[in-house]
Parts: sequence; structure tokens; C-alpha cells
Amino acid sequence: MTRFALPLLIALLFAACGPAQDGPAPRVYFESPQDGASVDTTFSVVMAAEGVRVVPAGTMEDGTGHFHILLDVPFVDAGTMIPADARHIHYGDGSTTTELTLEPGTHTLRLQLADGAHAALEGLQ
Repeated sequence: MTRFALPLLIALLFAACGPAQDGPAPRVYFESPQDGASVDTTFSVVMAAEGVRVVPAGTMEDGTGHFHILLDVPFVDAGTMIPADARHIHYGDGSTTTELTLEPGTHTLRLQLADGAHAALEGLQ
């Protein structure tokens, strides 16, 4: 099995969600792999959120969104539709886990939340 460095940048991008009342500030993050991890070419990814509810695409409720993994590309500007291509991987079914297979080398994964229509949500990077 080939292993390679996988530096991860993690960000929260959400709009008009606000923190859950008396809860943590909204954020999204990779539970696994950890930032800077060396992984096999095929590896498991666990995505998580706090202060915002992960739901399937099409759900247009404040405080909700679904995940997108951006592979070796910058974040999409808030309000812009996240493209659907090999570098912008959509999890419109509301998934929080996946398995990725990447070419050996150093890659940057970014986690971005979008609304029910796949528009990037505003937040922190």
C-alpha cells in the first residue's frame, strides 16, 4: 500500500445559521484523517459538524447544510454554487463518512458546507 502526506485545511462555511442557542459556535471539521496524516491511497474520511445540522441537499432550512470535500482547490466563495466535478465532491445525501482514493502525493482536502441548493455558506476559513 502506498502512503502519502495528506495535509488538511478545515473550515466552516455557513450562512445565516448562527450558533445553536446555548450551543457551540457552528463549525465543520474532519474527525478523520487528522491534519498532516499519511494515509493509504484509499482511506476513510469522517466529516463532522457542531452547531449546524447536516441534512440532504434540497433542505432549505436555516442552520442546516450538507458537506462537500474540495480536493486541491480553494474554497468556493459564499453564495456561489459549488461545482460538481472531480475536485468538488458532493455529499448531497447528507453523508458524514466516505472513502476516497487519491493518487500518491501530497493533497489538500477542504471541507465546505453548502445550503440545500449547493450554494457555499458564509463563515470562517
